[in-house]
Amino acid sequence: MENEETAPHQRASQITNIDFAGESTGISSSLRCHPGLVREENQDCVGRFQIPLGEIFLVLDGVGGRSGGARASALGLEEYGRFLAGLPAETDPLDGLQRATTWVKERLEEAKRSGPPAMQEMASTVALVLIHKGVAYTGHIGDSRVYRVRGGQCTQLTRDHSVVERMIAEGLLSEEQAQTHPSSHILTRSLGQPGASLELSSHEVRAGDVMLLCSDGLWAYAQAAAVQQALVKPGASTPFIADALLHLALAGEAGDNISVVVLRAGEAWKEANRVQP
Repeated sequence: MENEETAPHQRASQITNIDFAGESTGISSSLRCHPGLVREENQDCVGRFQIPLGEIFLVLDGVGGRSGGARASALGLEEYGRFLAGLPAETDPLDGLQRATTWVKERLEEAKRSGPPAMQEMASTVALVLIHKGVAYTGHIGDSRVYRVRGGQCTQLTRDHSVVERMIAEGLLSEEQAQTHPSSHILTRSLGQPGASLELSSHEVRAGDVMLLCSDGLWAYAQAAAVQQALVKPGASTPFIADALLHLALAGEAGDNISVVVLRAGEAWKEANRVQP
């Protein structure tokens, strides 16, 4: 296990298996990233950064070709960390996250212009959670997701930017039909499109809350009921939950790269975020 002091941020290109105890923040976390059983290259990245605004967790899933997708997700993770590390603690979190996304898009455009033809279509999804002063600020582009478990109930906090999600919203598809639809992999928004913005929301964090960030390598291959069962297991540690979710995706044939980041606000969360008189 690596702790906050020795590992301020982590990223992965092939396999990641990292746990943070979170003694100082009250948030324990576990990061898992795996290439799956079919693809030779892992185009997913996961990361955690301690920044002046708080603690941020990210999942990025590269798209746009074999090497282009891997480059997009790795560069995106690196540049989010770089930009956010330079923001002062008093920055508005929503504004800071949107500005960071603009910065990342600009760096991706620079990489496209200076790179070989194979890099010209590179892009990535992103899902992130920033823990700041007792609030979880969530953001996403594409079909990487954020879930929250509270009181035994699992809630999806993001909606995919995809063709099938749009069709579901318009009443043209059911959730079940969307899983096997031939356009299920087509995104309507990605990190790499010039006009794409981060879709943001904020949620109070309570002791006992569990949050999951994941790529479609989890939710598209693991049974939803089994994922929820793993997330709501009483008293389960973040390493236990993260490993269980990874195994579910692998058991589901793992046709894509798999990224899982699990956070838990423990009892220490109350003390760490107590308002001083």
